[in-house]
Amino acid sequence: MSGRDKTPAGMLPILAAQERNNQARIRELRALATPGFRTVFDLVPAILHCNSPALPCHLEDPATPAGILSFGPPPGCPGMRPDASAPPGAPPAVESLLLIGSSGSVGHTARSDLDYWVCYRPSRLPGPALDLFRRKLDLVSEWARSEHGTEANFYTVDLLRLERGQISRGWGQDVDGDAAPLLLLEELYRTLILVAGRIPLWLAAPSGATEEEYLKLAAELAPLEWEGAPPRFVNMGFPRRPQPQEYLAAAMWLTCKSEADPFKGMLKIIPILEAVETNFTSTLLCDVVKEEVIREAGAGAAGGAGKPLAAADPYLITIERVIAYAASSLDPEQTDLIRGAAVLKILGLTGKRSPAAGDGPGAARAADPGRSAGPPAPPIAGLETLPPGAPRPDPAKAAVLERWMRQWDWGPERLARLLAYDTWTERERLMQGNALLILLFSVYMQISNRLMTLFPDQVDAQDEELTPFAARIMGRQRGLEATVDLLPSQFHRDSLPRNLALHRAPDGGTWSIYAVPPGVTEAAEGGRSEGDLVYQAERAVKAAAWLVRNRLEGEGFHICFDPGTGSVDPEAFLDVLEAMGRNFPPVSFKSLDSESIWLVGAQGPVLLAFNFEEPKGTAGIVTLDVVFRTGWGELRHEWTDVGGMASEADKCLALASLLSETCGVADSANLVSVDSRDPASRQMKRAFMNVKGALTASLARAQTPKGATRTLIDL
Repeated sequence: MSGRDKTPAGMLPILAAQERNNQARIRELRALATPGFRTVFDLVPAILHCNSPALPCHLEDPATPAGILSFGPPPGCPGMRPDASAPPGAPPAVESLLLIGSSGSVGHTARSDLDYWVCYRPSRLPGPALDLFRRKLDLVSEWARSEHGTEANFYTVDLLRLERGQISRGWGQDVDGDAAPLLLLEELYRTLILVAGRIPLWLAAPSGATEEEYLKLAAELAPLEWEGAPPRFVNMGFPRRPQPQEYLAAAMWLTCKSEADPFKGMLKIIPILEAVETNFTSTLLCDVVKEEVIREAGAGAAGGAGKPLAAADPYLITIERVIAYAASSLDPEQTDLIRGAAVLKILGLTGKRSPAAGDGPGAARAADPGRSAGPPAPPIAGLETLPPGAPRPDPAKAAVLERWMRQWDWGPERLARLLAYDTWTERERLMQGNALLILLFSVYMQISNRLMTLFPDQVDAQDEELTPFAARIMGRQRGLEATVDLLPSQFHRDSLPRNLALHRAPDGGTWSIYAVPPGVTEAAEGGRSEGDLVYQAERAVKAAAWLVRNRLEGEGFHICFDPGTGSVDPEAFLDVLEAMGRNFPPVSFKSLDSESIWLVGAQGPVLLAFNFEEPKGTAGIVTLDVVFRTGWGELRHEWTDVGGMASEADKCLALASLLSETCGVADSANLVSVDSRDPASRQMKRAFMNVKGALTASLARAQTPKGATRTLIDL
């Protein structure tokens, strides 16, 4: 120990290794970043430390909390003393400002965002002050998005709760800390970049220290005072292994998170599978990364070359462990699917798009003078087959890809195809996404079944806190013919053109929805290709339900109709879309009724469309399409043909029976009729009233709908 620094001598080499790695990660972040991303990263610490009109996002309220502990004068505030930006008499608001995720790693791409943990103590940010501080953080997020095309998310983290293994929910946002706080803490320790403030103590604790040893170290350091400076470390808790129920919650959360990006979800759920299948004996990834940080620091001191990216790249370490486990435990086809997901993720070809998808990371890297030029990456065979203008990987990432190709025994055509992902047809992308989604659900079920088998008294898939996750998983299940499918992910929805075409097969059978290329306004027969096909259904009403289910209708979308769409009036189809959008808005899973969430039958409105595909003026009821939503938010479509019945009364009774037995309708008041714009629609309105009356009479006779009984779904 020397001077003001009273860090125990045994911690100094580990601390030096972590600081070296942190600096390397920041250099890599700035090298890979777009200009907007880099600007936000550079200015956020100053903005939080100094609530000044000279910086963006200034709040006029003089009580606005500010200041980051142990932070020097930031750019834009010349002459400011450390911590001088806090209001008079108030200590700095933030103890530690951290980044979590792929920033500054092989996973950093032009689509990456900034996820900050803003760590504070309630004594320094009581309720009103915290609310005011969050207002400022919201301003910073909006400034980053609108001015610099960068997504910056801020999660305020209560350090007192964190020390106890609890992570508070971010305001207005879903975070996996609610479901699996210890696993989220492990991810933080594995991937964090220290931006400003105090150093998480675990990073500098001896490698392999037990929880007891860690707590003893924290207790020894707590009373120490640095001469004239605040304590250097912050205790954020020990990354102990969670209980089985938390592993189940984490698997549920990651399965739900696949709605945004199944590629990323796949890479994050496999470590959960490995932990469960190895009876929790596998080493935590944060410990693996820590060992690599220390090893690389030693190699650097000895003159070793190190890795082409940061000294110890947590994203790369995680991916390679995921793939190694998949190769040993999954079949070859599944393993190759995961390998492909890894390649697409590090190239930034999947996942959410940044607010401004302009300049890519390659240009930023080339323009960054702060990054030393390493040895040139070896050329990858097969890149010459890419179409002109297709993205070429960054040199450092190319080196990783070249190594993977050798390890996986991939020919150049395999990599070249993935590199050309942006040129794939919509159908090819959707098939890839669906395959990943199926595998993701399979992995989730494997985790769930094993946990419930090994720990029947500890694991409860129907725990009330997990209900929203379970409902979302059920809502994304496939296979039932009546189910109206979801797209594989939000990413696939966002990547579709805004123009869609509806086409019916010449034989009057299947309906198809095609993505219409940009610039094409009409669905000309010759303008379609099978590669543009995104969905097929046996009925036009089900095609409409699919559009509503995936929010591909309304403002911003244009539905055009191919010649020969038969008897379906385009205006009537649009009316059906509007009626469905009104009656089946997006589900808020947290607001689902816990008493009826597992009811298989219809909950809420039931949409009826009579004779929707029949020629205009058809006499009597021929067909009925029914659309309804289950208790867990799944949208379903049923239809029947009663044209062979002679009596209209028999038809109405049969349709009432269908609604009662198949849809589980328990209240005829929920029935909603759709006008088909048919000249005979008055007749259809009478039919609707007759069906409704038949159902009411059936219910009055206490014939309880079979589908309305409470059915618990074993997840």
